[in-house]
Amino acid sequence: GKRIPLLVNKDQPALVQDKPQSKQEDRLPKISIGLPVFNGEAFLEESLTSLLGQTCEDFELIISDNASTDTTADIIARHKAVDPRIRYVRQPHNIGASENFLFVLSQARAGLFMWASHDDIWEENWLEVLSKCITPDDVGVRGGIMLTRDGHVVAEKKPPDLHRFDFAICFLRNENDYRSHYVYSLFNREKLFRADFESFKLEYYPYAILIYCLLDQGSLRTVDQTSLRYRLHDENLGSSYSGKWKGWRKILYRVHPLRYYLAYVRYSRRPLTKCRIALLIPVKHLYAQLSFWVRGARELITGKRAI
Repeated sequence: GKRIPLLVNKDQPALVQDKPQSKQEDRLPKISIGLPVFNGEAFLEESLTSLLGQTCEDFELIISDNASTDTTADIIARHKAVDPRIRYVRQPHNIGASENFLFVLSQARAGLFMWASHDDIWEENWLEVLSKCITPDDVGVRGGIMLTRDGHVVAEKKPPDLHRFDFAICFLRNENDYRSHYVYSLFNREKLFRADFESFKLEYYPYAILIYCLLDQGSLRTVDQTSLRYRLHDENLGSSYSGKWKGWRKILYRVHPLRYYLAYVRYSRRPLTKCRIALLIPVKHLYAQLSFWVRGARELITGKRAI
C-alpha cells in the first residue's frame, strides 16, 4: 500500500547517531518501539527498565523528549549510556502530544511498531508473545490491562476484539470498553502507515477515531498470554472530557458532542459506511446518554468513581 506522509513538522530535529553505525547496528530490528514523553520523571525509570528487560531483545527504542523541564533527559541519558538500542532526540520546543507520537512513528525502521507510554509497565514477555501472535489478518494485537492505583491492582480489563470492517460495531460500543487502548498495540507498521493520522488532531477521543480508521486495514485483538500495568490518573479516567460537570449536572449533561459523532462519518472512507454511521448517530447518542446517566447516578449514590 501507499505510505501516507505523517504529520511531522519539518522543523523537528532528526534522530542523530552519536557515532557512525557499524554493519551490525545497520541491521533492521524486528520491532520498533516509539516512546513520546514530556516531564515523565515520576514513572519513566520504571517504564524504561520494564521495556529494556523484555525477553524479546531484538528491538529499537525511539524516545522523543518533548522539551521536558524536569529530569526526564537525565533518566534517559543513564539508560542510553548502557543500552545501544535506545535512539533519543530532544525536541527544541514542545510540539504537542500528537506530533510527538507521530514523530517517533516516522523514525521507526522495523516491520512491527509499538507506541509505549512513559508510565506503563509491561510483562517481560509482552513483545515476545505479541510478535508471535500477530497474523497477516491483524493490523495490531495487544495484551490485557491491569489497572493500578498507588501500586495496587484494582481491576483487570480486556479490550474487545474488533474485526476488519466492523465499523458499525466499533462505533456503537461504549467508550468505557477500553478499545482506545489498542493505540498501544504491536502493529503491522505498513498497515498502520495507511491510517488517516489527521484524526490525531482531534481534541475529543482522538484514539477512538484512530482505532476506527485502522479497521480498514485489519483486525485488532487482545491476547491472554501477557498484560501491562496501566496507572490510573485523574486525567486518564475521562475527567479531562467530563470533569467540568458535577453532581446533578453530570447526570443531565454528560453526553458526547455532535462533532465526535460526525468525526466517525468524516473518517469513513466508503460512501455506504458514511451513510450507515450517519443513520446510527441517534442510536449511539441515546445509548451513550443512558449509559452516562446510569454511570453518573451510580457514582453519586456510592461515592465511588467507576473504572
